[in-house]
Amino acid sequence: MDEKEKEVQLTQFVLERTKPGQEAAMSELIDKVLAKRREGKLSTMFLMGIVPQAMGMIKPEAMDEIKTTLKQYR
Repeated sequence: MDEKEKEVQLTQFVLERTKPGQEAAMSELIDKVLAKRREGKLSTMFLMGIVPQAMGMIKPEAMDEIKTTLKQYR
């Protein structure tokens, strides 16, 4: 699986676990993160700024699953 396929798969995974009505905002955040990652400019400071916002959009019952998956994705 190439990087683009992995990005699509990760985006779909996260969006399926996003609270209803928050999908567009989450998709925008994911796009920003992936763009920074592709540019080699993904920093801890950037992530610290968006992670709380992103986690607020995740369904509570999916939180542990999301955290585990994102740790593997790094």
